[in-house]
Amino acid sequence: MASYIDKYNIFNSINDVHENEITLGFSYLNLGLYVDSLEQFNCILEINSNNLIALVLRGITYFKLENYENALADANKALEINPTNSSSFILRGETYFMLEKYNEALIDFNKALEINSSNTYVLALRGDIYLKFQQYNKASLDFKILSKFDVNSALQNFINTLLFQGESHYSLEQYNKALLHYNKILDIDPNNLTALSFCGKIYSSSGQYYKAFLNLNKALEINSCDVTALLYRGEAYFKLGHYYKAFYDLEKVLEQYDNALYNPGISLEIKSNYANAMTFQAKICFNLQWYEKTIQFLYKALEINPKNKTVLTLCGGAYFYLEQYNNAIIYLNKSLEMEPNNPTALFLRGEASYCLNHFHEAFLDFYDALKFEPKNVDMLILRGEAYLNLEHYYNAFLNFEKALEILPENVTALFYSSKIYFELE
Repeated sequence: MASYIDKYNIFNSINDVHENEITLGFSYLNLGLYVDSLEQFNCILEINSNNLIALVLRGITYFKLENYENALADANKALEINPTNSSSFILRGETYFMLEKYNEALIDFNKALEINSSNTYVLALRGDIYLKFQQYNKASLDFKILSKFDVNSALQNFINTLLFQGESHYSLEQYNKALLHYNKILDIDPNNLTALSFCGKIYSSSGQYYKAFLNLNKALEINSCDVTALLYRGEAYFKLGHYYKAFYDLEKVLEQYDNALYNPGISLEIKSNYANAMTFQAKICFNLQWYEKTIQFLYKALEINPKNKTVLTLCGGAYFYLEQYNNAIIYLNKSLEMEPNNPTALFLRGEASYCLNHFHEAFLDFYDALKFEPKNVDMLILRGEAYLNLEHYYNAFLNFEKALEILPENVTALFYSSKIYFELE
């Protein structure tokens, strides 16, 4: 705790035969000479054990020496002498605070504020306790009062605390809790860009796109170049299939990063945002069947993180649709080295092997992929075709029949199933 002795309002009432001794003890205390100040107050209390000011100041000295048991004893004795002394409540409250007895501390701070409602030191401590108890409305009220006095930018500190807690919940995928924190920030500061952007991201993740765009559009009205808001809005457009709008937002992100990317002092956050924007651009191009452009974006993303599993898998997929099957297998192998049980990568590699007439390798990949997605009709049909090419007709028939159980009107499965049935007859 910092030195807040002046916040005790203790010296307004000095009219004491020991005034000189108390002043000297206080000087020692204020200079951090706690042993000397303790000796001074002990001398006074040996003469008069009920000297209220000496008791409180000695309690503060004990507090500074982290001797909380003696600090509490002096605070309690001071309150026996004068049950309405605010300084005694503050001393006992902050001692409880340091002992993490927050309920007891809160009771004392409330009593101190009943006596002096504008004590900024006590308001800050009480606000901190409300934060620990997650009573954000009460904390907000205390910090709003403090902000009028501009005490240590108290309201901004409160907002920063909420931002930190919100981001912590977000990183743990506790989205509802994160949303509570961000909405509380927006109650205080409706134009907070970070809160608006993360609210938009959370709403987008939960499929609440109207609310997502309300928050993200507002953030971009405040700052049209805000990278986080542009990235999240681009992602939301992508999820809705509005690829051209998504592409436009992500282009703005990339424009801001192009010049900074090769700066040796570039932050990890900027690199991460750049790579994310590149990956989304690639996904857009992939969905629009612009496979060569897809690969161009993915190469740039791989320059930043050559081990990004999503990018490697997507690269393999783009090469597959360009019918460059060997290149597809190279990138899918890299992806599967890091994530051997990725069904998408297994399926794509199986397809590429199938197209190269490597039916045994294709069969193995389809077999592994179906462990994770046993009702994937496309995988069942392709595994059936692989069996067929290996002349394992009965196993092929079983795969086509299973596909028809899931999707009875699948033409490919019907054709092959009927063909095998008549050939076996």
